[in-house]
Amino acid sequence: MQLRTFQMLLQSHRMLRLRTAARNNYSQVQAITSSWLQDKGSDGDSDSDIENRNDVSGQEGVAVAVGVGECKSIQLRLYASTWLICITTASQLWLARLLQRPGRPVDKMERWRNKVAVVSGASAGIGAACARALVGAGLLVVGLARRQERIEEMRAKLPPAEQRRLHARRCDITRESEVLAAFDWAQRELGGVHVLVNNAGIIATTELSGPGNTQAIRDTIETNLMGSVYCIREAFQAMRRQEQQQPEQARGEGHVIIVNSVAGQQVPNLGPQLPSLNIYPATKFALRAMQEIYRQEFQRHQTRVRVSTISPGIVDTDILPEQIQGVIKPHMPMLRSEDVADAVLWTISTPANVQVQNITIKPQGEKF
Repeated sequence: MQLRTFQMLLQSHRMLRLRTAARNNYSQVQAITSSWLQDKGSDGDSDSDIENRNDVSGQEGVAVAVGVGECKSIQLRLYASTWLICITTASQLWLARLLQRPGRPVDKMERWRNKVAVVSGASAGIGAACARALVGAGLLVVGLARRQERIEEMRAKLPPAEQRRLHARRCDITRESEVLAAFDWAQRELGGVHVLVNNAGIIATTELSGPGNTQAIRDTIETNLMGSVYCIREAFQAMRRQEQQQPEQARGEGHVIIVNSVAGQQVPNLGPQLPSLNIYPATKFALRAMQEIYRQEFQRHQTRVRVSTISPGIVDTDILPEQIQGVIKPHMPMLRSEDVADAVLWTISTPANVQVQNITIKPQGEKF
């Protein structure tokens, strides 16, 4: 196809030159042909090809049809003079179309290449999918999880070039000291933090009004809220220090992604057949409010750090209690973890002047 396109361009250019010369002055064609008449031997078009094209009428037709032999000589010179122009033009057009082809997030992610991203809850589900996607986009990723061995297992399955980009750190985000240690390690070993995917979260298996539920409710609040407070605070402070250490014109950017839920927009009514969501939606409503507070504070300090939330519907992960999984999976559509990771990549790939507040994604056919 490319060869055929090139041949069409070449022949169109050749005939355009001949006809333009004919229109301007018949004697010009004679001068050209007489000066080139000695040129022999050509891989150009056959006599019949030339004669078939010279079907123009009037003076233009007479001028072009100055003779098969003379035209073949003219073709030689036109081939030589237009070869570089045509090949350059064709290459530029092909390259332009390639670069403008839609669906190329790698180009938009180029500014994040070799930057550092921290992902909490990276051992499974959405966190693991985000870690893989960010590594694939060229970032250095620090995965935080209590089950560090799972991140290491995931790293072993990556291509060798990507394995070097993924770092596993054991971290219980409900313990402030472990969060501080993890971000200090990222600063010392990798040079800072540029992206945070605040993903870790849990759902308790109890009722909000049930007896003896204190620890389960407290664990949910500590993980979903206080763990987020610790991680986002440390990530923002690292990003702010990096900005202050750079000259004004060379300042980079930072992005905090909070993985939320549609349960932070409306409390789903699961009905009496399914377990209660207890304090979980309340923590997600709180994260929604926190995102706006963070946005205002980041602006107050005149930083280039953005903060966005991703609010997915039901996702096929192990965060769902077994009682809910057993009822929902056979009867309801669910998102994949990779769907949420795609939304994360799109969000951070937007231009630095674009503030993405929230992205809500649901599986097609979800009833909530």
